[in-house]
Amino acid sequence: SNYKVEVTANGYETVMRLTIRSVKPHDYGSFKCIATNSLGETDGKIKIYSEYEIK
Repeated sequence: SNYKVEVTANGYETVMRLTIRSVKPHDYGSFKCIATNSLGETDGKIKIYSEYEIK
């Protein structure tokens, strides 16, 4: 897979990392991470785009 997900838990904190190897045009777009626990829910969003015109 071109995507690698890593999860690191440390006490009350959990860090998730998404690595995209060899980014290609089909990888461009929006990604969303949703975290849920007994206190509620939150999300984070990121958008990946090209600085150059795709021909």
